[in-house]
Amino acid sequence: MKPESEIRNRIAEIVPDALFMDGYDDCIVGLVRRFAMESVVVYDEAKAIQKLMADGASQEEAEEFFEYNQIGAWMGEKSPFFLTWATQLCEGMLPVMDEQEEPSEKKLKFLL
Repeated sequence: MKPESEIRNRIAEIVPDALFMDGYDDCIVGLVRRFAMESVVVYDEAKAIQKLMADGASQEEAEEFFEYNQIGAWMGEKSPFFLTWATQLCEGMLPVMDEQEEPSEKKLKFLL
């Protein structure tokens, strides 16, 4: 069994109804625990985007797909979280929303 599958299986033991993204087990960081709520799976945002690029998408295509199909795939309170590491923030890869756009048109951008 691959280590990624072991991680997914272990999380499923802890949170039986956890929601996972198929094919992204290697991007799992862990679980987020919240007061009075079930734990939720957490994925590494940068790693998920890199995985899309490794599968042939350009950076722009990968980021668009990620925003629309992964972050945008709201499945309720058990929807996965996506982590931006503090080191990425310090390196200037801060995800920000463009405040000039209408709320329905906001897009994730990275400050470099």
